[in-house]
Amino acid sequence: MIGNIMRYTVLATAFAFFLVGFALIAPDLSYAQAGGLVPCNGPECNICHLTQLAQRFIEFIVRITFIAAALLFAYAGFLFFTGGTSPERITNARKIFTNTFVGIIIVLTSWLVVD
Repeated sequence: MIGNIMRYTVLATAFAFFLVGFALIAPDLSYAQAGGLVPCNGPECNICHLTQLAQRFIEFIVRITFIAAALLFAYAGFLFFTGGTSPERITNARKIFTNTFVGIIIVLTSWLVVD
């Protein structure tokens, strides 16, 4: 009985994270579809537009990375606070925190190098 409740709680939490993540990423997807990502239209494109496209694509990826990082930090916090006396859940939460932070540093460093 308790196992089923825990399973449904985990599924409901995962679904809530999915909905929040989709709500946060939806404006970026509409920005890409509204012509904000591609700077030119058809035959008028030249090499300058290619560099603008690369810059806009990198900024789009950085935005998505920060949204994913926020969701991973929230999930790790959930694991950390619900870990209780389970050392493996707390260790897993710390690994997620550390890996997400290192990933953000890598993305920001690469963005600064390219920019």
